[in-house]
Amino acid sequence: MPTETHYFCSRVRQDEDIPFDAEIPSNMVLIRIMFWKQLGSTPTDDPEDQITWHESNIVTDKQIVVSRSDFVLPSRRDWYAKVLAEFLSNKIGVPEVKQPTIINKIFLAVELADIPGVPVTAIIVDATLRILSDDQTIVDRVATESLQRRRPMLIPATKSFIEGLEKVRLDNMEATIRQTPCVICKEGLDCFHGVEEGIECDQPMVTRLPCLHLYHADCIVPWLEKSHLCPLCRYPMPIKEETDGPSKRSGRQRLRWPILITMSASGVIGAVLLSRLLKRN
Repeated sequence: MPTETHYFCSRVRQDEDIPFDAEIPSNMVLIRIMFWKQLGSTPTDDPEDQITWHESNIVTDKQIVVSRSDFVLPSRRDWYAKVLAEFLSNKIGVPEVKQPTIINKIFLAVELADIPGVPVTAIIVDATLRILSDDQTIVDRVATESLQRRRPMLIPATKSFIEGLEKVRLDNMEATIRQTPCVICKEGLDCFHGVEEGIECDQPMVTRLPCLHLYHADCIVPWLEKSHLCPLCRYPMPIKEETDGPSKRSGRQRLRWPILITMSASGVIGAVLLSRLLKRN
């Protein structure tokens, strides 16, 4: 009778082949954690036999934006390791015995990251293989093939949503909010592109997303034309045009599982994890 082998395998590296078109500041690193579930079968324990995949679905795709210099500090390693372990355990279900290997791979990949703007991507596969033998050669081959098959995809926000983005006046906001940096360009919200220094802008308007995060219009529009997720909290924007016309999302809508991580260092770092479901690639 066939037997089932259940296992986790992982790969963590900075990979230009995995598409992620958003711009990441040079002093920051985006850690992307992708979790897949697979079900496959093979007729015998012969390593040459083909593995048939019956199910292969991405379950979650989560991102953490961190300061590279802070992340690799020995004094901060325990804190980051604890955050990653809680995430792997509570949100993915990775067995505790498997977590240290994945976490160590993430730390090493961030330390070795040398391509500006390219995320460090951790792909984790939870696979069940139905085989007649538990031969380790087959299990190793399954792990390799599983990781090679994974490719994420970017989905832009709808054109109607982008055209209808909410504009708000900065002069109606507190000074602390006006001086908050736009997370895309890292310049203050009161700093407008194309306006010379010392010349007051006559239309101090910024764009506010449904999740209430603020951005320069010329920063967030190109972003949303490539990705429907808020750069800061990953809140999803509309990706399908409504047949009866565009509908605006309420800023008071319940956000999906926000786990916000903030800390103060030489610069203020915001790292946000937010669950989202991708289509099958």
